[in-house]
Amino acid sequence: MSIQKIMVKSDFARKANQEGGVSFKDAVQQAERAIAELEPEYGIWSRDYLVELDAVLGDVMIRDVFDKEKLDQAYDIVSRARNLGSTFEQPMVTEVSERFCELLYRMIDLEIFHAAATKSISDALKLVSSQPEFDKAPSEKFASFLGELDMVVNLFPPVGVPNAGSESQSQAVH
Repeated sequence: MSIQKIMVKSDFARKANQEGGVSFKDAVQQAERAIAELEPEYGIWSRDYLVELDAVLGDVMIRDVFDKEKLDQAYDIVSRARNLGSTFEQPMVTEVSERFCELLYRMIDLEIFHAAATKSISDALKLVSSQPEFDKAPSEKFASFLGELDMVVNLFPPVGVPNAGSESQSQAVH
């Protein structure tokens, strides 16, 4: 029996070799130029996401009740903010948004809402979104800040881990 080796090209490689195609390197350079051209818009988009987030969570925060539809909407907004932070190399926005997404994900899974936890991470996101100099903070301050947010998120058991919360965690979320 003989073995025949079959070379498979990716879709990108096939398109790049067609007339009018571009190399991977050129495609990356074009994308980087496009992002650089859009950078002035970052502040506007970031602010718009925060306004949209406040509008979605406003009534839920006041009533301090679980509303799956509103939390799903908030998750979508925060995940877009996280992606925006990542695209425009804003690590604090990216990391705080990631923690906010995790908090929302856990609350949705548990079918609970905790206004104080939500407000603390929402305020942190507003702070880092409006203060780009946070990204120039020493890494130990960056880690300490994120560690504080992790403590808020970890008040709620991770999704899919039965009985993950301690007695104090169970009391904290109800």
